[in-house]
Amino acid sequence: MKNISSPKIIIFTLFLVQFLDVLDFMVVMPLGPDFSASLNIPESDLGWFAASYALAAAFTGIMSSTFIDRFERKQVFIITITGLILSNIFSANAWNYESLLASRFLAGAFGGPATSLCFAIVADLFDKKSRGAVMGKVMGGFSLAAVFGVPIGLKMSELFGWQASFYAVSAIGILTLILILIYLPRLDAHIEESKNNITTYLSLFNKPVNIMTFIVTFIGSTAAFMIIPYITAFVQLNLNFPRGEIDYIFFIGGALSFFAMRIAGKYVDKTSSSSMTMFSNIFIIFSLVFGFIITIKYLPILFVFPMFMVGMAIRNVSSYTLFSKIPKAKERAGFMSVISCVQHLASSAGSILASIILVNQTGSKLLNMEIVTIISIILFLIAPFILKYIEKDADIDID
Repeated sequence: MKNISSPKIIIFTLFLVQFLDVLDFMVVMPLGPDFSASLNIPESDLGWFAASYALAAAFTGIMSSTFIDRFERKQVFIITITGLILSNIFSANAWNYESLLASRFLAGAFGGPATSLCFAIVADLFDKKSRGAVMGKVMGGFSLAAVFGVPIGLKMSELFGWQASFYAVSAIGILTLILILIYLPRLDAHIEESKNNITTYLSLFNKPVNIMTFIVTFIGSTAAFMIIPYITAFVQLNLNFPRGEIDYIFFIGGALSFFAMRIAGKYVDKTSSSSMTMFSNIFIIFSLVFGFIITIKYLPILFVFPMFMVGMAIRNVSSYTLFSKIPKAKERAGFMSVISCVQHLASSAGSILASIILVNQTGSKLLNMEIVTIISIILFLIAPFILKYIEKDADIDID
């Protein structure tokens, strides 16, 4: 840990940024059936909301990757969080499919850079030997968004309408912005080096280890988002799970994931990202097989689907801890912006691919989910082997 004041408050602030960005993205997916009923949208088209957010995040990520390191990080952070607040107010006031899609695109345009900066700041402020543990705490925002944010959002939607969830996200954004203004230090040590060594697309893409990092990011995110946008619709329509109990899936999964992330963060510092990712596949593939392909009545839904969230939590901490060690300070935010871009492009690709394969009419079962699941499993199994290559050939200190 480098010489910074109030590291715990800074970690909490970065945690809140992750919480805000992930909640902004995640809250849309379980609310899909509510959008469908209110705005007359087929459930098979719900993936396009995740896709629009992801495409915008990818666009801003790639556009900003070569120049984001030339600016002081705190100032850019303030701009992105403010954008997230305003875009969620827009989402709350959407009146049809097109306006909601546009508001999600705008949210993604700010959410992508916010996430990239979060990871860059962790790498700026914390040493490699403790970075996995810090990353586990910061990325706990992912799990907490599921534990509290998504269930509360579902309940607010049930009581006050789906618009209430977006207003709540905006309120959290305001709190996060205040904490950034007060506690986050000025971060400009990288600027001088960035001026002397200009980051270009060529410099980000001319290293084999970088290319392999982008590839494994694309594979993992595609696999995940062929599944994630459709969990709520599938358990409701195909498994007849009650709408009023959907939030328990996210609460249980998020609670388990919160602790899994913290444990995984400590173990990835002691072992390796590839081995921890292979371990995460045990949870992910179990959930996919027994959730979407083979239904066993003795395996309750509230056990099977949370295992997917646990596996994804371990996988995310393992991957991003490794990714944060690859770039030098002068290109760190740019590199993480490309990672964010690739991740969101893949999220969009996964959502759209699944949407093309799946078939349904409003209110009916989702068909072809087995095909989507098998493709996802194959992609998840490939990822650890690529991470092993990155660990072996990257010019970084894994230990």
